[in-house]
Amino acid sequence: MRTLVWDKTFVKSLKMTIRKNPKNKRIIEDELKDLENNPFAPSLETHKLKGKL
Repeated sequence: MRTLVWDKTFVKSLKMTIRKNPKNKRIIEDELKDLENNPFAPSLETHKLKGKL
């Protein structure tokens, strides 16, 4: 299992999103747990980054 590291900007944005849409809190929590357990899970629909990094 991996550990997610959140910066201040992400935490602030997450709090604002949950405040605006409290119904989505459970969905967001589940997705973050899935990301922590298996970042390559098909349900997350991740993809390779493109362009100049």
